[in-house]
Amino acid sequence: MGERELVRYRGLVYDSDRWRGFVFRPGDIVISTPPKCGTTWTQMICALLVLQEPVLTQPLSVLSPWLDMLSRARRDVVADLEAQRHRRFIKTHTPLDGLPLGPSVWQSPETVETSLSVIL
Repeated sequence: MGERELVRYRGLVYDSDRWRGFVFRPGDIVISTPPKCGTTWTQMICALLVLQEPVLTQPLSVLSPWLDMLSRARRDVVADLEAQRHRRFIKTHTPLDGLPLGPSVWQSPETVETSLSVIL
């Protein structure tokens, strides 16, 4: 099966092309939500679960950076992520069709709906 074509999303402060070439580690968490839909809240939940500490040692924006945000050089964001030894959790507002994720990394919306209907 060939590699799928990624949709590129760009705005004044973000560019999803910054994900190209990003090397994922097993266990990486990608927090992909539309803007103003609980992204920071979800990041904090991930931080508490991953780090198992009620007080963060660094700002949430460093622990869980927005890779596609243009305010910091990509190399600096990637360097911060590469230095992390815990399970990484990375913020984005890019929809899944713009991220270089394989099928083992994310769950399709159809599967989520099926799983939810079995529970309910």
